[in-house]
Amino acid sequence: MQRTSSDLRLKPHLHLVALAGACHEQRAELTWQALGQLKTSEVGEVLERAVRRIEKHLRRRGLVRLADDGADPGR
Repeated sequence: MQRTSSDLRLKPHLHLVALAGACHEQRAELTWQALGQLKTSEVGEVLERAVRRIEKHLRRRGLVRLADDGADPGR
């Protein structure tokens, strides 16, 4: 995670590497298994699930309160 841009302004963002497959053991050898490509609808489902899990984690830690948590959105 990087918190600032090159000019030191606050700009939190992530740098990451994502693999298009995984290694698994097959007959005592490591084998690369490529993953198939996701459909657009599947990407949306993954994103929605990730957002829900991140929100749940942040609420548990008290870092964010959503309007449906009974919080006053004006505060």
